[in-house]
This record gives sequence, C-alpha cells and structure tokens, in this order.
Amino acid sequence: MPARLLADENIPARAIDALRDAGCDVLSIREHAPESADDEVLRIAVAQGRILLTFDRDYGELIFGQRHAAPPSVFYFRTFPVGPREVSDAVLSLLADAESIDDSMVIVSRSGIRRRRFPRIRR
Repeated sequence: MPARLLADENIPARAIDALRDAGCDVLSIREHAPESADDEVLRIAVAQGRILLTFDRDYGELIFGQRHAAPPSVFYFRTFPVGPREVSDAVLSLLADAESIDDSMVIVSRSGIRRRRFPRIRR
C-alpha cells in the first residue's frame, strides 16, 4: 500500500510531484484546502490517517503543548529553504524505516534526524 501523505502548503510542488512519481498517495493542502489553519490541517491528517509533511513548527505545539490528536507521524523540516529533491529524498528514506517513524514527530535538519514520540492521549 502506498504511503499516505499530507503536504502542508509550504512543501514545494516539485517535491510533491516527485513523491507522487515514487508511488506515494500525496494530498496537497495547496490543492485541497488552501489557506487552512494549522489545526484544520492537523485534523485532516488525523481523519485521513496521513503523515503530515511541513516546514511549520507550530504542529509540535498543537500536539505536544495543546494535546491535539496526532496523525500517524509528522515530518517537520527544520531547515528552510531546501530543494524539492532534498525534501522528497528525505521523505522516501524515512518511509523505508516505517517502524521508527510511527507515532512520532520526525525533525529533519541539516545536522541529522531526531524523533520525538507523541504523547499518549485518549481519543
């Protein structure tokens, strides 16, 4: 089954195209619901069981600080801007090790990758 991803508005269109070309099921907020608030984007990711791709650090506050429900994973790209190929390559590499990304915020930066497990909350 192809990876189900939700690309926030700040994810480059060429990265989305590359992920789709690689067989990923990518829903783009820019195409689906432009200018949506972060909590609405998060709600869509949760409702559809999609991994959220973003350059926006606010999702960490929503999930860890405000205890919003979390999607399967969030890939937070901390370094901006990066080339579209760098984004798609990083996503595909992370997807290859699916067990280590489940229920986590994955922080991708030039210095490496960190994972932070989501808090357990009743849903």
